[in-house]
Amino acid sequence: MKKLLLVLIMLALVLPAFADDAKVLPKGVLRTYLAPSYTTITEVYDADGEATDVGVAETKLLNLGAALEYGITDWVNLGLQWGPGVNVYWDVDGNDDVQLNVPSELFVGSKVQIVGPQAPVMNDQFRVAASLGALVPMAFGYDAEDESTNMMSGKEYKNPTSTNATAIGARFHADYVVNKMFFMNIYSEYQYRFPVKKEKAALSDYGAALGAAEDEIDYGYKLTLEAEPHFAYMVADGVEMSAGLPITYVATPETKIGDNGLDNASKKLTLAPSVSAFLTSIPLPLEFKLGYSFPVMGENTNKANTLVFQLKAYMKF
Repeated sequence: MKKLLLVLIMLALVLPAFADDAKVLPKGVLRTYLAPSYTTITEVYDADGEATDVGVAETKLLNLGAALEYGITDWVNLGLQWGPGVNVYWDVDGNDDVQLNVPSELFVGSKVQIVGPQAPVMNDQFRVAASLGALVPMAFGYDAEDESTNMMSGKEYKNPTSTNATAIGARFHADYVVNKMFFMNIYSEYQYRFPVKKEKAALSDYGAALGAAEDEIDYGYKLTLEAEPHFAYMVADGVEMSAGLPITYVATPETKIGDNGLDNASKKLTLAPSVSAFLTSIPLPLEFKLGYSFPVMGENTNKANTLVFQLKAYMKF
């Protein structure tokens, strides 16, 4: 059971969400996202980086994420990103009581392109952007004390698949544009996550905090580093096809409860090839993207495979 809960709490750290390149929307353009994803977990990486299925229940999840982005100017965007959002379907082998539909955190922030074709520093070969924002917990009705009681009583109970931590952070985006068809992107993100009240934590961490007579759980920072070659080609009038291969590294420190660390510092390296089609000549421009994320290595984290579909719609105001 303990290993299963570790899998669930780490899930939200690795689900792919939205584009991390240095592009921004033009002034007055609104982009909406709908992003369902399907994840399967049958193994976890242990502290030595070995994949094992010991103590792991096979888990399947269908998650629905969404986002809004709007161009305030040609180089400043505002956005809401809810990805991963909420699980609309789940199946945990051997456990029909657990409910995995606790909503994940919402990102609220702005993206400023510093270098680019329309940026303050004009350049056609390089794009550089920075983002500032905050993660806002959305699990308003979740209470670990109540759910722990339900679990111990053999009733249905809820367990979150994210940390439910309020966080602030910064993102850095940089693109090197080789030509109209190819650019190379690097991306990094640092989140500082504030301590979480034990009543909002996953049940395993709630139990650890309760046993230690502590009120808060400190998940520490989250660091993401990514590199992606991106290729695009106009196959017909108003139809652009593109492909990318993000290589993503995510690391977190050990969870702390009071003065005690849980010795669960994690890291993970994933690949996520994707293809997309952008239809620009129709009244409501649409972009369809299909991606698949799979792990290459990790420590103290799940070995998850995720299929992601994104539908993006563009509107001009």
